[in-house]
Amino acid sequence: MRQQIEAGNEHELLEAINADPEFRLAARYWNGSFRLSMGADEAYIFRVRDGQVVHLNRQPTVFDAWDFEIGGPKEGWAEILAKVPRPFYQDPASAVFRHGFTLGGDIESFFAYHPALRRVIAVLRVASA
Repeated sequence: MRQQIEAGNEHELLEAINADPEFRLAARYWNGSFRLSMGADEAYIFRVRDGQVVHLNRQPTVFDAWDFEIGGPKEGWAEILAKVPRPFYQDPASAVFRHGFTLGGDIESFFAYHPALRRVIAVLRVASA
């Protein structure tokens, strides 16, 4: 499986996220970061400032901070990012509860900005198709 986010599509992806009206509404007071871990060897950290994704780290290290993380196997992420996800893969929270994904870090921030994260996943889903 190729990386979900590559140098060639990073800029367009950030523009698409920031242009999404539902993301802008859900993220309007967000200042923080989150990490998506896709298997053992692929992870991304998104930095959000004043409701805009301002940076995407495609190769985070253990020294890179984040507020919360959603982690799961590559196969699970392939299901989440499918054009039409199977039941309980439509949302990262349901994947945590039903498919063995992990949720770590500041859980309060996760739930506060869960609708914005869902929009990020929706944009990733379109970009992955």
